Amino acid sequence: MKRLLLSSLALAASLAAQSQEARWGYIDKTGSFAIEPQYGQARSFSCDVAWVKYASTRWSLIDKKGATPSTMPVRGFDVVLDFTDENGITRVQSGDSWMYINTLGRMVKSDDSYGSGMDSYYEGLACFLKGDKWGFVDLSGAEVIKPQFDRSAQFSEGLALVYLKGKIGYVDKSGKMAVKPQGWEGANDFRDGLALAWKDGKYGYIDQKGKYAIPPAPWQDAESFSDGLAAVQKGGRWGYIDKSGAQAIECRFAEAGDFRSGFAVYKEGKKSGLIDKTGRVVVEARFDNIGHGDASDGILALVKLDGKFGLVDASGKLIVEPLYEEIWGMFGGVAKVKLGGLYGFIDSTGKTVIEPRFENVTNCSEGLIGFKKDGKWGYMDKEGAVVIEPRFEEAMAFSQGLAAVKARP
Repeated sequence: MKRLLLSSLALAASLAAQSQEARWGYIDKTGSFAIEPQYGQARSFSCDVAWVKYASTRWSLIDKKGATPSTMPVRGFDVVLDFTDENGITRVQSGDSWMYINTLGRMVKSDDSYGSGMDSYYEGLACFLKGDKWGFVDLSGAEVIKPQFDRSAQFSEGLALVYLKGKIGYVDKSGKMAVKPQGWEGANDFRDGLALAWKDGKYGYIDQKGKYAIPPAPWQDAESFSDGLAAVQKGGRWGYIDKSGAQAIECRFAEAGDFRSGFAVYKEGKKSGLIDKTGRVVVEARFDNIGHGDASDGILALVKLDGKFGLVDASGKLIVEPLYEEIWGMFGGVAKVKLGGLYGFIDSTGKTVIEPRFENVTNCSEGLIGFKKDGKWGYMDKEGAVVIEPRFEEAMAFSQGLAAVKARP
Protein backbone atom coordinates (compact mmCIF):
# COMPACT_ATOMS: atom_id res chain seq x y z
CA MET A 1 0.00 0.00 0.00
CA LYS A 2 2.83 2.36 0.91
CA ARG A 3 4.66 1.50 -2.33
CA LEU A 4 1.47 2.21 -4.35
CA LEU A 5 1.05 5.54 -2.55
CA LEU A 6 4.65 6.54 -3.30
CA SER A 7 4.20 5.61 -6.98
CA SER A 8 1.05 7.71 -7.20
CA LEU A 9 2.80 10.66 -5.60
CA ALA A 10 5.71 10.33 -8.02
CA LEU A 11 3.34 10.25 -11.00
CA ALA A 12 1.47 13.29 -9.72
CA ALA A 13 4.74 15.16 -9.21
CA SER A 14 5.85 14.25 -12.74
CA LEU A 15 2.57 15.45 -14.27
CA ALA A 16 2.75 18.66 -12.25
CA ALA A 17 6.30 19.27 -13.44
CA GLN A 18 5.25 18.70 -17.04
CA SER A 19 2.37 21.13 -16.68
CA GLN A 20 4.82 23.78 -15.51
CA GLU A 21 7.35 23.12 -18.27
CA ALA A 22 8.17 26.19 -20.34
CA ARG A 23 6.48 26.20 -23.74
CA TRP A 24 6.59 28.44 -26.79
CA GLY A 25 3.89 30.98 -27.62
CA TYR A 26 3.65 34.36 -29.35
CA ILE A 27 3.41 37.88 -27.90
CA ASP A 28 2.42 41.18 -29.47
CA LYS A 29 4.37 44.43 -29.06
CA THR A 30 2.67 45.21 -25.74
CA GLY A 31 4.03 41.97 -24.29
CA SER A 32 0.58 40.33 -24.17
CA PHE A 33 0.17 36.79 -25.42
CA ALA A 34 -1.55 36.65 -28.82
CA ILE A 35 -1.08 32.87 -28.80
CA GLU A 36 -0.64 31.22 -25.40
CA PRO A 37 2.46 29.09 -24.65
CA GLN A 38 1.69 25.54 -25.79
CA TYR A 39 4.34 24.45 -28.29
CA GLY A 40 7.48 22.39 -27.86
CA GLN A 41 9.17 24.36 -30.64
CA ALA A 42 8.21 27.42 -32.68
CA ARG A 43 9.52 29.56 -35.51
CA SER A 44 8.88 33.16 -36.52
CA PHE A 45 5.92 34.18 -38.65
CA SER A 46 6.41 34.57 -42.39
CA CYS A 47 3.68 34.99 -45.01
CA ASP A 48 1.22 35.15 -42.04
CA VAL A 49 1.97 31.58 -40.93
CA ALA A 50 4.47 29.95 -38.56
CA TRP A 51 5.84 26.46 -38.07
CA VAL A 52 5.27 24.89 -34.63
CA LYS A 53 5.66 21.55 -32.90
CA TYR A 54 3.29 20.27 -30.25
CA ALA A 55 4.22 17.21 -28.17
CA SER A 56 5.03 15.29 -31.34
CA THR A 57 8.24 15.53 -33.30
CA ARG A 58 6.49 16.72 -36.46
CA TRP A 59 5.92 20.28 -37.66
CA SER A 60 2.55 21.90 -38.24
CA LEU A 61 1.40 25.32 -39.52
CA ILE A 62 -0.57 27.91 -37.56
CA ASP A 63 -2.02 31.29 -38.46
CA LYS A 64 -1.88 34.41 -36.27
CA LYS A 65 -4.81 33.17 -34.19
CA GLY A 66 -3.07 29.88 -33.49
CA ALA A 67 -5.37 27.94 -35.82
CA THR A 68 -4.08 25.19 -38.09
CA PRO A 69 -5.32 25.38 -41.72
CA SER A 70 -7.95 22.73 -42.43
CA THR A 71 -5.98 21.68 -45.50
CA MET A 72 -2.88 20.95 -43.41
CA PRO A 73 -2.08 17.19 -43.25
CA VAL A 74 -2.95 15.90 -39.76
CA ARG A 75 0.36 14.09 -39.39
CA GLY A 76 2.42 17.20 -40.14
CA PHE A 77 5.94 17.13 -41.61
CA ASP A 78 9.32 15.82 -40.48
CA VAL A 79 11.47 18.56 -42.01
CA VAL A 80 10.31 22.04 -43.05
CA LEU A 81 11.85 25.13 -44.61
CA ASP A 82 10.59 28.63 -43.88
CA PHE A 83 8.29 30.42 -46.29
CA THR A 84 9.58 33.42 -48.23
CA ASP A 85 7.57 36.52 -49.06
CA GLU A 86 8.55 36.11 -52.70
CA ASN A 87 6.19 33.25 -53.53
CA GLY A 88 4.48 31.81 -50.42
CA ILE A 89 5.73 28.30 -51.21
CA THR A 90 8.19 26.15 -49.32
CA ARG A 91 9.67 22.67 -49.38
CA VAL A 92 8.86 20.03 -46.74
CA GLN A 93 9.60 16.38 -46.06
CA SER A 94 7.21 13.70 -44.86
CA GLY A 95 8.77 10.29 -44.41
CA ASP A 96 10.97 9.68 -47.43
CA SER A 97 9.04 12.09 -49.67
CA TRP A 98 9.76 15.76 -50.36
CA MET A 99 7.10 18.12 -51.65
CA TYR A 100 6.24 21.79 -52.12
CA ILE A 101 3.33 23.25 -50.16
CA ASN A 102 1.61 26.63 -49.91
CA THR A 103 0.72 28.59 -46.77
CA LEU A 104 -2.49 26.58 -46.38
CA GLY A 105 -0.44 23.41 -46.02
CA ARG A 106 -1.77 22.22 -49.36
CA MET A 107 0.67 20.34 -51.58
CA VAL A 108 1.59 22.22 -54.74
CA LYS A 109 3.64 19.41 -56.20
CA SER A 110 5.40 16.29 -54.97
CA ASP A 111 9.05 15.78 -55.69
CA ASP A 112 8.09 12.20 -56.56
CA SER A 113 6.52 13.66 -59.71
CA TYR A 114 9.96 14.88 -60.70
CA GLY A 115 12.20 11.91 -60.15
CA SER A 116 15.27 13.52 -58.60
CA GLY A 117 13.26 16.58 -57.55
CA MET A 118 12.86 20.30 -58.03
CA ASP A 119 15.24 23.14 -57.39
CA SER A 120 14.37 26.43 -55.68
CA TYR A 121 12.25 29.11 -57.36
CA TYR A 122 13.92 32.00 -59.17
CA GLU A 123 11.93 34.71 -60.92
CA GLY A 124 8.77 32.67 -60.39
CA LEU A 125 10.00 29.43 -61.98
CA ALA A 126 11.87 26.36 -60.73
CA CYS A 127 13.75 23.84 -62.83
CA PHE A 128 13.04 20.12 -62.28
CA LEU A 129 14.48 16.83 -63.43
CA LYS A 130 12.17 14.19 -64.85
CA GLY A 131 13.87 11.09 -66.07
CA ASP A 132 17.06 12.49 -67.56
CA LYS A 133 15.65 15.79 -68.84
CA TRP A 134 15.18 19.19 -67.22
CA GLY A 135 12.14 21.48 -67.48
CA PHE A 136 10.45 24.27 -65.49
CA VAL A 137 7.34 24.64 -63.32
CA ASP A 138 5.53 27.77 -62.14
CA LEU A 139 4.33 28.60 -58.61
CA SER A 140 1.21 26.46 -59.03
CA GLY A 141 3.35 23.44 -59.87
CA ALA A 142 2.25 23.43 -63.52
CA GLU A 143 4.85 22.47 -66.11
CA VAL A 144 5.36 25.60 -68.20
CA ILE A 145 8.43 24.35 -70.05
CA LYS A 146 8.38 20.61 -70.66
CA PRO A 147 11.45 18.49 -69.77
CA GLN A 148 13.74 18.59 -72.80
CA PHE A 149 17.15 19.87 -71.68
CA ASP A 150 20.21 17.83 -70.75
CA ARG A 151 21.10 20.35 -68.03
CA SER A 152 19.62 23.61 -66.83
CA ALA A 153 20.43 26.59 -64.61
CA GLN A 154 17.87 28.85 -62.95
CA PHE A 155 16.36 31.97 -64.51
CA SER A 156 18.35 35.18 -64.29
CA GLU A 157 17.26 38.44 -65.93
CA GLY A 158 14.48 36.60 -67.73
CA LEU A 159 16.60 33.86 -69.32
CA ALA A 160 17.87 30.47 -68.18
CA LEU A 161 21.04 28.78 -69.40
CA VAL A 162 20.36 25.29 -70.80
CA TYR A 163 22.37 22.47 -72.35
CA LEU A 164 20.96 20.67 -75.39
CA LYS A 165 22.80 18.00 -77.39
CA GLY A 166 26.18 19.15 -76.11
CA LYS A 167 25.58 22.84 -76.85
CA ILE A 168 24.69 25.82 -74.65
CA GLY A 169 21.77 28.18 -75.19
CA TYR A 170 19.29 30.33 -73.26
CA VAL A 171 15.54 29.83 -72.97
CA ASP A 172 12.94 32.47 -72.05
CA LYS A 173 9.98 31.96 -69.70
CA SER A 174 7.66 30.90 -72.51
CA GLY A 175 10.02 28.07 -73.40
CA LYS A 176 11.26 29.78 -76.55
CA MET A 177 14.98 29.51 -77.29
CA ALA A 178 16.06 33.16 -77.01
CA VAL A 179 19.71 32.30 -77.73
CA LYS A 180 20.06 29.22 -79.91
CA PRO A 181 22.43 26.50 -78.63
CA GLN A 182 26.04 27.10 -79.63
CA GLY A 183 29.31 25.29 -79.20
CA TRP A 184 30.77 27.23 -76.28
CA GLU A 185 32.86 25.34 -73.76
CA GLY A 186 31.06 27.18 -70.97
CA ALA A 187 28.86 30.15 -70.19
CA ASN A 188 27.42 32.02 -67.20
CA ASP A 189 24.01 33.43 -66.29
CA PHE A 190 23.06 36.89 -67.53
CA ARG A 191 24.16 39.72 -65.26
CA ASP A 192 23.94 43.41 -66.04
CA GLY A 193 22.36 42.46 -69.39
CA LEU A 194 25.33 40.40 -70.60
CA ALA A 195 26.47 36.79 -70.26
CA LEU A 196 30.06 35.55 -70.26
CA ALA A 197 30.77 32.77 -72.78
CA TRP A 198 34.11 31.14 -73.61
CA LYS A 199 35.77 28.75 -76.06
CA ASP A 200 39.34 27.89 -77.09
CA GLY A 201 40.82 30.13 -74.38
CA LYS A 202 38.90 33.21 -75.46
CA TYR A 203 36.27 35.00 -73.37
CA GLY A 204 33.46 37.16 -74.75
CA TYR A 205 30.16 38.63 -73.62
CA ILE A 206 26.86 38.15 -75.43
CA ASP A 207 23.60 40.12 -75.26
CA GLN A 208 20.16 38.54 -74.81
CA LYS A 209 19.89 37.90 -78.55
CA GLY A 210 23.10 35.89 -78.55
CA LYS A 211 25.18 38.55 -80.35
CA TYR A 212 28.60 39.48 -79.06
CA ALA A 213 28.51 42.82 -77.27
CA ILE A 214 32.19 42.27 -76.42
CA PRO A 215 34.03 40.00 -78.89
CA PRO A 216 36.07 37.06 -77.53
CA ALA A 217 39.51 38.08 -76.31
CA PRO A 218 42.47 35.95 -75.10
CA TRP A 219 42.25 36.75 -71.39
CA GLN A 220 43.57 34.13 -69.02
CA ASP A 221 40.28 34.21 -67.14
CA ALA A 222 37.18 36.41 -66.82
CA GLU A 223 34.15 36.93 -64.60
CA SER A 224 30.57 38.12 -65.13
CA PHE A 225 29.64 41.80 -65.09
CA SER A 226 28.60 43.40 -61.83
CA ASP A 227 27.85 47.07 -61.24
CA GLY A 228 28.93 47.84 -64.83
CA LEU A 229 32.39 46.26 -64.68
CA ALA A 230 33.77 42.73 -65.18
CA ALA A 231 37.00 41.33 -63.76
CA VAL A 232 39.47 39.94 -66.31
CA GLN A 233 42.90 38.36 -65.90
CA LYS A 234 45.98 39.07 -68.02
CA GLY A 235 49.60 38.30 -67.27
CA GLY A 236 48.58 36.65 -64.01
CA ARG A 237 47.03 39.87 -62.66
CA TRP A 238 43.42 41.03 -62.47
CA GLY A 239 41.75 44.22 -63.64
CA TYR A 240 38.39 45.31 -65.04
CA ILE A 241 36.71 46.08 -68.37
CA ASP A 242 33.54 48.13 -69.00
CA LYS A 243 30.61 47.16 -71.21
CA SER A 244 32.31 48.46 -74.32
CA GLY A 245 35.15 46.03 -73.69
CA ALA A 246 37.59 48.85 -72.88
CA GLN A 247 40.05 48.39 -70.04
CA ALA A 248 38.57 50.42 -67.17
CA ILE A 249 41.10 49.38 -64.50
CA GLU A 250 44.47 47.96 -65.48
CA CYS A 251 45.33 44.39 -64.55
CA ARG A 252 47.47 44.89 -61.44
CA PHE A 253 45.80 42.95 -58.61
CA ALA A 254 46.54 39.42 -57.40
CA GLU A 255 42.80 38.84 -57.00
CA ALA A 256 39.75 40.99 -57.77
CA GLY A 257 36.12 40.56 -56.71
CA ASP A 258 32.79 41.80 -58.02
CA PHE A 259 31.87 45.48 -57.79
CA ARG A 260 28.91 46.28 -55.56
CA SER A 261 27.77 49.77 -54.63
CA GLY A 262 30.80 51.22 -56.39
CA PHE A 263 33.51 49.19 -54.61
CA ALA A 264 35.26 45.83 -54.98
CA VAL A 265 37.50 43.70 -52.80
CA TYR A 266 41.04 43.12 -54.04
CA LYS A 267 43.82 40.94 -52.64
CA GLU A 268 47.57 41.13 -52.41
CA GLY A 269 49.09 38.03 -50.87
CA LYS A 270 46.80 36.97 -48.03
CA LYS A 271 45.51 40.46 -47.29
CA SER A 272 42.35 42.16 -48.58
CA GLY A 273 41.46 45.78 -49.32
CA LEU A 274 38.89 47.83 -51.26
CA ILE A 275 39.07 49.80 -54.53
CA ASP A 276 36.59 52.16 -56.19
CA LYS A 277 35.52 52.09 -59.85
CA THR A 278 38.47 54.23 -60.93
CA GLY A 279 40.86 51.63 -59.48
CA ARG A 280 41.80 53.91 -56.57
CA VAL A 281 42.63 52.04 -53.37
CA VAL A 282 40.23 53.31 -50.68
CA VAL A 283 41.11 50.71 -48.04
CA GLU A 284 44.63 49.31 -48.06
CA ALA A 285 45.09 45.55 -48.29
CA ARG A 286 45.86 44.94 -44.62
CA PHE A 287 42.88 42.86 -43.48
CA ASP A 288 42.62 39.08 -43.21
CA ASN A 289 39.16 39.12 -44.75
CA ILE A 290 36.54 41.57 -46.01
CA GLY A 291 32.83 40.74 -46.24
CA HIS A 292 31.49 43.01 -48.96
CA GLY A 293 27.78 44.02 -48.91
CA ASP A 294 25.59 46.25 -51.05
CA ALA A 295 25.71 49.31 -48.73
CA SER A 296 21.92 49.56 -48.72
CA ASP A 297 22.05 49.81 -44.93
CA GLY A 298 24.90 52.33 -44.89
CA ILE A 299 27.57 49.69 -44.28
CA LEU A 300 29.68 48.59 -47.22
CA ALA A 301 31.95 45.97 -45.68
CA LEU A 302 32.85 44.01 -42.59
CA VAL A 303 36.62 43.74 -42.09
CA LYS A 304 38.53 41.21 -40.02
CA LEU A 305 42.04 41.47 -38.59
CA ASP A 306 43.62 39.15 -36.02
CA GLY A 307 40.25 37.72 -35.08
CA LYS A 308 38.61 41.13 -34.50
CA PHE A 309 35.98 42.89 -36.62
CA GLY A 310 35.51 46.47 -37.86
CA LEU A 311 33.35 48.31 -40.40
CA VAL A 312 33.65 50.29 -43.64
CA ASP A 313 30.81 52.71 -44.46
CA ALA A 314 29.08 53.30 -47.81
CA SER A 315 31.67 55.92 -48.82
CA GLY A 316 34.49 53.40 -48.44
CA LYS A 317 35.73 54.94 -45.17
CA LEU A 318 36.94 52.72 -42.33
CA ILE A 319 34.68 53.93 -39.50
CA VAL A 320 35.34 51.20 -36.92
CA GLU A 321 38.79 49.73 -36.45
CA PRO A 322 38.76 45.98 -35.79
CA LEU A 323 38.02 45.72 -32.05
CA TYR A 324 34.83 43.67 -31.73
CA GLU A 325 34.70 39.92 -31.22
CA GLU A 326 31.72 39.78 -33.60
CA ILE A 327 29.68 42.20 -35.69
CA TRP A 328 26.40 41.19 -37.31
CA GLY A 329 24.57 42.84 -40.19
CA MET A 330 22.72 46.14 -39.95
CA PHE A 331 19.03 45.64 -39.11
CA GLY A 332 16.68 48.54 -38.44
CA GLY A 333 19.58 50.99 -38.56
CA VAL A 334 21.67 49.24 -35.87
CA ALA A 335 24.11 46.33 -35.83
CA LYS A 336 24.60 43.80 -33.08
CA VAL A 337 28.16 43.65 -31.69
CA LYS A 338 29.97 41.50 -29.15
CA LEU A 339 32.68 42.90 -26.87
CA GLY A 340 34.06 41.28 -23.74
CA GLY A 341 31.55 38.46 -24.10
CA LEU A 342 28.58 40.86 -23.88
CA TYR A 343 26.26 42.25 -26.57
CA GLY A 344 25.32 45.78 -27.60
CA PHE A 345 24.61 47.82 -30.74
CA ILE A 346 26.26 50.39 -33.00
CA ASP A 347 24.74 52.54 -35.75
CA SER A 348 25.85 52.99 -39.38
CA THR A 349 28.39 55.65 -38.34
CA GLY A 350 30.05 53.23 -35.92
CA LYS A 351 28.72 55.06 -32.87
CA THR A 352 27.73 52.92 -29.89
CA VAL A 353 23.99 53.33 -29.32
CA ILE A 354 23.56 50.55 -26.74
CA GLU A 355 26.58 49.63 -24.62
CA PRO A 356 27.56 45.94 -24.65
CA ARG A 357 25.99 44.81 -21.37
CA PHE A 358 23.61 42.00 -22.29
CA GLU A 359 24.05 38.24 -22.13
CA ASN A 360 22.46 37.89 -25.56
CA VAL A 361 20.33 39.90 -27.99
CA THR A 362 18.32 39.45 -31.19
CA ASN A 363 18.73 41.64 -34.25
CA CYS A 364 16.55 44.74 -34.33
CA SER A 365 13.26 43.92 -36.05
CA GLU A 366 10.17 46.07 -36.39
CA GLY A 367 11.70 48.62 -34.04
CA LEU A 368 12.31 46.22 -31.14
CA ILE A 369 15.28 44.21 -29.89
CA GLY A 370 15.11 41.09 -27.76
CA PHE A 371 17.64 41.09 -24.91
CA LYS A 372 18.73 38.66 -22.21
CA LYS A 373 19.57 39.98 -18.75
CA ASP A 374 20.07 37.88 -15.60
CA GLY A 375 18.87 34.80 -17.47
CA LYS A 376 15.57 36.27 -18.68
CA TRP A 377 14.51 37.75 -22.02
CA GLY A 378 12.67 41.02 -22.64
CA TYR A 379 12.47 43.65 -25.38
CA MET A 380 13.83 47.18 -25.76
CA ASP A 381 13.78 49.86 -28.43
CA LYS A 382 16.77 51.00 -30.51
CA GLU A 383 17.82 53.50 -27.84
CA GLY A 384 17.95 50.80 -25.16
CA ALA A 385 14.71 51.74 -23.34
CA VAL A 386 12.93 48.66 -21.98
CA VAL A 387 9.54 48.14 -23.65
CA ILE A 388 8.72 44.63 -22.39
CA GLU A 389 10.24 43.62 -19.06
CA PRO A 390 12.46 40.51 -19.10
CA ARG A 391 10.43 37.48 -18.01
CA PHE A 392 10.80 34.90 -20.79
CA GLU A 393 13.03 31.82 -20.88
CA GLU A 394 13.87 32.34 -24.57
CA ALA A 395 12.83 34.82 -27.23
CA MET A 396 13.03 35.50 -30.96
CA ALA A 397 12.91 38.72 -32.98
CA PHE A 398 9.55 40.22 -33.92
CA SER A 399 8.18 39.24 -37.31
CA GLN A 400 4.86 40.39 -38.76
CA GLY A 401 3.89 41.95 -35.42
CA LEU A 402 4.48 38.87 -33.25
CA ALA A 403 7.49 37.35 -31.50
CA ALA A 404 7.93 33.73 -30.46
CA VAL A 405 8.82 33.45 -26.75
CA LYS A 406 9.27 30.57 -24.34
CA ALA A 407 7.48 30.91 -21.00
CA ARG A 408 5.93 28.83 -18.26
CA PRO A 409 2.13 28.60 -18.41
